Amino acid sequence: METLQNTASFSRHVGNGKTIVLAVSGGGDSMALLDLYRLACLENPNLPIATVVTVDHGLRDGFAGEAAKVEAYCLKHRLTWRLVQWIGEKPKTGIMAAARLARYRLLADAALDVGANVVLTGHTLDDQNETLVMRAARGAALPMEECVLFERRVWISRPLLDVSRTDLRAHLAKYSIGFADDPTNIDMRYERSRVRKAEKEMAEEYGSISFPAHSREMLNAKSAAFILQYVKRVGEHIIVMRPQIRDQKAEQQALRYLAATLGGFEYAAPQSTGEKITALLGDGQNGQAFTAQRCRFERIDGSVLIKRDPRHMVRPLLPADAAPFQTFCARSLLPLANALAETLKLPLFILPDGDQFNP
Repeated sequence: METLQNTASFSRHVGNGKTIVLAVSGGGDSMALLDLYRLACLENPNLPIATVVTVDHGLRDGFAGEAAKVEAYCLKHRLTWRLVQWIGEKPKTGIMAAARLARYRLLADAALDVGANVVLTGHTLDDQNETLVMRAARGAALPMEECVLFERRVWISRPLLDVSRTDLRAHLAKYSIGFADDPTNIDMRYERSRVRKAEKEMAEEYGSISFPAHSREMLNAKSAAFILQYVKRVGEHIIVMRPQIRDQKAEQQALRYLAATLGGFEYAAPQSTGEKITALLGDGQNGQAFTAQRCRFERIDGSVLIKRDPRHMVRPLLPADAAPFQTFCARSLLPLANALAETLKLPLFILPDGDQFNP
């Protein structure tokens, strides 16, 4: 429980505003977050005042009972509570991804409504491990980050990301705090539920997966420097020049995000695409080319020229109508996001008004 006690200060997760939003569904993780933050405020009255927000996705009949647990807790401890609803027709496919996006938008709207620019969520070490396993299966073992900018509007901060679900349940039991079990957590139609059930076996299959924060920040800084120095926009074309001293990991990271930005994709291009671009930049022959991410990559005079794939000419190369960073931008990726924006002459990322958030 030592990690839990160290986390409970919350001071580096809340920014310098007068209020924040706590995202509380009524499940164990978020109820633990709520109680830990309340206790932290008793010890440190300088922490921002919390508005507790519960999102009703309108997908489960039993959710009213879960929300009632949150409301009862807030009434008992004199905390402000809001219930917000996802209204409208729900998609037939991709419902979990759509619900996640809707949830964050509702939380962001609620935060701005009360003058907050930080939303705290109850993601745990278990969520981190599950995410790593799922991403490893796709060849991109990048962890969840502690702090993410959502739609350039508010920060999503995850103060419990290094705390186990077991420790949180122990805290709830110690203080007799009730919580609800979301039935979707054991619904095998969803990938995360399948991973949760077989996490041990899958973790053994993919081995020990870790990416320390300082290594991630250094890689992103090097990738940003690569973009600023070796990527040029010439009209509607992009030229990538080969550096004399090569750092293939930083190059691939930079080029994966460059390709996604030009293609209009919300996530970085696959690792294999980054490898193919760096190979073309390194040992490729003039005229050698391939297509990916709705773009054509061609080796010309030692550089790589990027154009729109002829099959997608209806879509302009710049500016992209959707791109990585626009919805979720991890704080460590902001230098790379702005390096791309500056190089491609796209809008820079300006942090929320008055923001001095420095987790």
